[in-house]
Amino acid sequence: AKLPQHLAGIEVWNADILRETNPSSNPLRAEEVFLRLFVAPQQGEADTLLVVAHNNIILYLLMRAAGVPIERAAQAWRLFHLRHASVTRIEVQSTGSCHIVCIGAAGHIPHTSVTWNNIVGADMSAWKGGKPDRHKFSGRMVVLVRQASATAEQRASQIEAVATHIKGLSEYMVSGHFTVA
Repeated sequence: AKLPQHLAGIEVWNADILRETNPSSNPLRAEEVFLRLFVAPQQGEADTLLVVAHNNIILYLLMRAAGVPIERAAQAWRLFHLRHASVTRIEVQSTGSCHIVCIGAAGHIPHTSVTWNNIVGADMSAWKGGKPDRHKFSGRMVVLVRQASATAEQRASQIEAVATHIKGLSEYMVSGHFTVA
């Protein structure tokens, strides 16, 4: 519970239910979390629930918010990886429908501090040259970028930000070759 030190007035709810769990082996526990957190607010009411949890439970919740059935969500979460301290935002409407706003956003983390997992040891340190642990992709990395804004001023800054991000991806890839489709 380190965020309250930085966010005045935040209410902390420590829940055993949020501890790390494997949704594949314990889907009912993961589903209990989903049912507790994704309750539709009353019409006209609004609040923000900030959940700090492990990769697997966040991804299970994401799958369920996207409408993936329990039995498929309990397996599908394994297809995704989130960076440490990344932000996934889901809005729950008073109708109960969920809108996924962003998945694994990490623009707030300096590129040199981005990490993916907690593996440590001499072999990993040698491989990563003492830098933060990163996945090294060895196949095709498909990066989907939504078209830039229609206004020239916004478009220019958005294109520059995307280009900077894409250049940084070369550290994660075996090849620094890019093709724009």
